Amino acid sequence: MGNGKLTKTLSGIIGNFRVPELSLFLDFRACQLSVSTCSCFVTLFVLLSNRNLRKMSLVIQGQLTIPLYLHFSGANINGVSLGENSQVFSLENGVPGASTAEFFQPPPWTPPPQDHPSNLLEFIQLDDPIECPHHDFQAYLLGENPRMMYIESFLSEQERLHLIETSKLEYVPASVYNPTTKEATDGGEYRRSETAILTRDPVVKCIEKRAQSLQQWTNMALEPLAIQRYQKDGYFLHHLDAIGGSILPDRKSTFNVWLEGKCTGGGTHFPMIPRWEDSALCAFLDCYSTENGTVFKPLAGNALFWENIRPDGSPYEETVHAGLPVLSGTKIGLNIWSWVFPDGDPRDSRSNLGKYSIIDTTDADVRTSADT
Repeated sequence: MGNGKLTKTLSGIIGNFRVPELSLFLDFRACQLSVSTCSCFVTLFVLLSNRNLRKMSLVIQGQLTIPLYLHFSGANINGVSLGENSQVFSLENGVPGASTAEFFQPPPWTPPPQDHPSNLLEFIQLDDPIECPHHDFQAYLLGENPRMMYIESFLSEQERLHLIETSKLEYVPASVYNPTTKEATDGGEYRRSETAILTRDPVVKCIEKRAQSLQQWTNMALEPLAIQRYQKDGYFLHHLDAIGGSILPDRKSTFNVWLEGKCTGGGTHFPMIPRWEDSALCAFLDCYSTENGTVFKPLAGNALFWENIRPDGSPYEETVHAGLPVLSGTKIGLNIWSWVFPDGDPRDSRSNLGKYSIIDTTDADVRTSADT
């Protein structure tokens, strides 16, 4: 098979269980195609309604390799089923069966510009075998395009305290990377906080694996995990985590994990994400905020996940966000940034950008809109 991926959202009944929505991701690099079947590495997201949060869904994810039966209409694949006699899930747009390799072939890799921020980073490949303790968490799907999930108890209490303790002596003033000047500078007008890069001990490695398990992990790697500490009057103005420009590599996704929220203020503000009108969500949204859009409370142990870029590499502008000023107390957060690379990218480890953050400062409205 050729390189590439197919993502489809399906609905139906499997056995005696009704599946409201089944998101099916096929990695065609791992597929073996025969006349009627295609055995692929598959990621399933099953979204089930939640009685207490009517507008949200519980996400159950699993990864496995199973035979999928392909159903043809002429030369096109127009459906798949999980068994020879099971229900067929329709594909809205038929996939050419005879020319699958060409259809899914990605563009050839070209080196990013020399001053591209990815050339300054040391990336983490999650291929170390490690045994991690069992950990339960609840993930709620907030929306698609961009995919955004709220995760309760993403960290255990032991993990949370461990990260706070091991980072105490590692903080340095936070800096930002400005893609316009191609330079890293102190936070200045954009942010006021401190950063600590975490040592990859077994606790950190298990958190990395957890972040990986919630994503379709293809051509991806992590930045070193970084903790951000905001004291009184600390903030981070509105910015995008994606570098932008539709050039890979880029930050595909963000986990914003709250380690400590003993503060007033300090919410995470998404001005372009409409606020959900559901009182049940006020447990983790600041429903009394006067800001436009949505503000998430800094609740210790919980996390917010979102995708930064579309499949074509362009940024989701809706993910512009800010760390609102801390009025009193301290807020501590963990950033987990996953990068995606084009096929053929041969990079090895680079020098660590470490204390820098990558922000988009090309839009004047975004750059100046957060001083509240």
